[in-house]
Amino acid sequence: MNGLVNRLRTPFVRSVCLALVSMVLMFQGMPAWSYTPDSPKVRTLLKGAISYLEAGGMSAGQANMLGGRALVGLALYKYYHRFGDVSQQLPALTAAALDHVTDMAHKPALLSKENIYSLGIAVIFLTEVKASRHTAEISVYVNELQRVQKPHGGWGYTSMVEGDTSQTQYPVLAMWAAKQSGLKIPTAIMERAGGWVMRTQDPSGGWGYQGRDPGGPTRIPQTEIRPSLVAAGLGSAYVIAHFLGITAKGKRPSASKLPPALIKVVEDQKKGRTRTSIDVGRLKKTMEDGNTWFRRTGWNLPSEYPFYYLYGLERCQSFRELVEKSSEEEPEWYDSGIDSLAKVQLRTGAFGQSEEFSVMACNKPIATAFAVLFMLRSTRETIEKVAHRDGILRGGYGLPNDASEVRLKGNKIVAPAITGTVEDMISMLEDDEADKIENMLDNPDALSLTNLSGSGTEFTARLRRIVQTGSYKARIVAATTLGKQGDLDNAPILIFALTDGDPRVVRVARDGLRRISRRFDGVGLPDNPNKKQVELAVKQWKDWYRSVRPEAVFIE
Repeated sequence: MNGLVNRLRTPFVRSVCLALVSMVLMFQGMPAWSYTPDSPKVRTLLKGAISYLEAGGMSAGQANMLGGRALVGLALYKYYHRFGDVSQQLPALTAAALDHVTDMAHKPALLSKENIYSLGIAVIFLTEVKASRHTAEISVYVNELQRVQKPHGGWGYTSMVEGDTSQTQYPVLAMWAAKQSGLKIPTAIMERAGGWVMRTQDPSGGWGYQGRDPGGPTRIPQTEIRPSLVAAGLGSAYVIAHFLGITAKGKRPSASKLPPALIKVVEDQKKGRTRTSIDVGRLKKTMEDGNTWFRRTGWNLPSEYPFYYLYGLERCQSFRELVEKSSEEEPEWYDSGIDSLAKVQLRTGAFGQSEEFSVMACNKPIATAFAVLFMLRSTRETIEKVAHRDGILRGGYGLPNDASEVRLKGNKIVAPAITGTVEDMISMLEDDEADKIENMLDNPDALSLTNLSGSGTEFTARLRRIVQTGSYKARIVAATTLGKQGDLDNAPILIFALTDGDPRVVRVARDGLRRISRRFDGVGLPDNPNKKQVELAVKQWKDWYRSVRPEAVFIE
C-alpha cells in the first residue's frame, strides 16, 4: 500500500492526475448533449412516433378534422422526405390528407365553416406536399383566410372582436408559404397582421391569448401569457419580417450594381426604410423583447400545451435564424426539447396525455405530429431553399444575381434571356432551378425545339415528362415549348395539361392545342374555367384528336 502511495507522488503521475481532474471540471461545464434530426436518439424517437401514426393513430376528434389530417399528413411527408423517398409514392395518410384538403377547396359552403387553424395548416400542407399541382386550391384557402382577417389585422374566433395569438400564427405562416410557392399575396395583409402583433405584445416582451389591442404603440398588460403563445407571437413577428423583406442583420445590395430605376429602392434600405408602411424599428424592437422574454424563462417544456409549444418554438427559431442571418449548429432549445420528449414518449410511440401535463388541448395523433415536426427541424428544412437567395429587396422584390443587367418589363424586374444549349435548359427545368425557370418564363422564346434533329425526340420526351411531374413554373415552360413546336404528337400531353391544378398551365396548354390544330378559336375554354368547362374541353379535344389519329392513346 505504501508503495502505491509513493508511486502516486511521482511528478509524472501527479501531472496525469491533475490533467484528468482538469478535463472532468471542463466537461462538467459543458452540455452533455448535442442533437440533430440525424442523431441516433432522435431517430429512435421519430421511428416510434411514425410507427404509431401509421398503425392507425388517426383517432376521432381533432385528428379527423381538416387541420388535423393535414398536420398528420405533413408530419409523415416531412419524415419520409428526409429519411425515405416520396418522389414516387406519398405515405398513405399523406395521400389521404391531400385528397381531403383539395376536395374541401371545392366546397365553399363547408370551407367557410372551418376554423382558422385548419385553414392555415391546409395551406402549409399543400405548399409543402404538392404546391405545383394545387396552386388553385392554395389560392382558395388564402382567399378565405384573407376574408376572415379581422379589421385590426389579427385572426381569431368569429364570435369575438379580439384577435387570437394562437390562431394568428397559422395564417401568417400560410401567407408566407403561399408567397414562396409563387402566389401574389397582398403586402397589406401582412402589414396589418404585423401591426396587430406589435400592438398586442405585453410590456414583458411576451404575448397573451386573446390580444388586448391598445390601438397605439404603448403596450398594455396582456393576459394568459405562456411559452406557447410567446413562441406564436414572436414567430409571427419573424415570419412577417421576412415576408416584408426586413432583416435584422446582414449587408444590403450595392446600389452601384443596379440600374438607375432601382437605386432609390436600395438607398432607402441603407437608411433603414423598406417598401412597406410598417414601422421597421418597432418591429425589430418587438423581436428583441420577445427573445429577451425567452432568455429569462429558458426552454423547459411547459406543462400547458407542450407539443403545440414545441412546433411553434422550432418555427420561431428557424425564422429568427433566417431574418438575423445567423445559425446555431447546436441550439440549446432543441437539445432541451429532445431530452424532454425522450422522457414523455409513450410505449406506443405516441406523445400525449400524461400526469406531467396539466393542459393538452390536442389528442395523441396531433401531439405526435407536432413532436415529429419539431424533431425534424421541419421549418428550417423548408426555408433553407430561400435562406441564401441573392439580391432580395424589401417587400419581396427579387433581383437576378447580376443586377447590372436587369431591365424593366412593365413593373417587373426581368433578367436578360438565358443562352445555352437545349440540353442545359431542359436540365434546369428538371432540376427545378427556380431563378433560371423564372428567366425562361420572362423570355418565352429562350427555349425552342424548332429545327432540331436527332436528339430532338429525346428533348420532346423529357419536356412531356416535365408537364406531368415538374414544378408549376417548369410545367408552364414545358407546355409552352411543346405547344409552339406545332407537333401533332404533342396533343395528348397538352390535353392532359388541361386538367392541371394551375390555371396558368391550363391556359398555355389550351393555346398550344389551338396552334397545333389550327383551330384558333379552340373549343371555347375561358382563361379561368371551372371543373365542368375543363371536362367538356378535354372531351372535345380528344374527339378532335381521334378524328386525325383514330388509334390515339391518352394520358389519364
